Amino acid sequence: LATARVEQYPAYSDPDALELVLSTPGDTIGRIQMNANREDNLPQTVLEQLDVPAGTYNLDLFAHITPTLYSIAAVGSKNATVLVADTTMETAPGDDSLTWKTYSFTTSGGRVAFYISGSADEDPQSNDYGSFDEANDDDLYLQLNDQMLNDSLAYFLDGNRLLGEGKTIFFVREMAAGTHTLSLITNNTPTKNAVIIIGEQGGKPVSLGHRIQQIPQQFRLKVFPNPFNQDVHLYFTSRSIRQPISVQIVNVNGQPVRKFQVLPRESVTNFRWDGTDNRGNVLPSGIYFVRATQGSYGATQKLVLIR
Repeated sequence: LATARVEQYPAYSDPDALELVLSTPGDTIGRIQMNANREDNLPQTVLEQLDVPAGTYNLDLFAHITPTLYSIAAVGSKNATVLVADTTMETAPGDDSLTWKTYSFTTSGGRVAFYISGSADEDPQSNDYGSFDEANDDDLYLQLNDQMLNDSLAYFLDGNRLLGEGKTIFFVREMAAGTHTLSLITNNTPTKNAVIIIGEQGGKPVSLGHRIQQIPQQFRLKVFPNPFNQDVHLYFTSRSIRQPISVQIVNVNGQPVRKFQVLPRESVTNFRWDGTDNRGNVLPSGIYFVRATQGSYGATQKLVLIR
C-alpha cells in the first residue's frame, strides 16, 4: 500500500515517477510504478498483492525528479484478503459532525488492518491570512462499530498548518468474527484518498484484481517530451542493471545519426539526448527513430524533432 503525489509540469521539468521494487538478496520479485498524470497531479494510492513464500524481503523506492511519498505499508498474512478497497478521491461536502462514509465488512475473526489516506486543511481567515480559526479546521474522525476512535492523534486527520495536508491513518485491531462497520465522521471539507481494510474472511483469499507487475520479459522504452525542441529524455525499464543498453538514433532513411551505450544503475534509467549527431552537429527538424537493445531484447520509438 502506498500513497504518493507524482506531478507533471512539462514547462518546468520532466514528469515525476516513483517505483517500488520488492526483492530478496540477488533476486527482484516484482515492481510497482507510479507515473505522473498531467491532467490532475493529485495524490494517488496503489494497492497491489503478490503471493510470496515465507522469508525476508526488501522494499526499495526509486524516485525520478521530485515525487512526494505520503505513506507506505506492507501487510503480510497467510490467509489475508482485501475486505474493503476504496481508492476514489472525494471531498466531504462541508457539514459538521457528518457521518460521511460507512464501510461494511465481514471477517472470520483475528487481526484486521486499516489504512485510511487523506488530507485535512487549516485555512486562514479570508480577511486576515496570518490568523487561523480552529473551529474552521477540516477534521476526519473514525468510528469503528459504535466506538469513536478519538483517543489519539493516530486515529484521525486534523487540519494542522504545521503537519501539512497529506496524512495516513494505519492501525491493526483484533476483531471478532462477524460483520463490522467503519464510518468516516467529518467536519468541513477533508479529502479521502483511499480506505483499505485487510483481514481474514474465511475460505480462500479474494484476489485484488491488480497484482504487482512481474519482471518484464522484455524491457520497455519511453520518450518525453515528444515532439521535442532541444532535449528528449529516454526512459529504459530493463531486466538487468549489469548489462549495458545499446542505443541508436536513425533518420527516416534508416541511416544512423547517433550511437551510444547506457549502463543502467537501477531498474528505470533516464538518459538525455540533445538532438546532435555523433560529431556534435545539431540535427535538423524531422522524424527520427530510437532503437534500444539489451542482450536479446529490444524496443523502438518514433521521435519528432521540431527546431
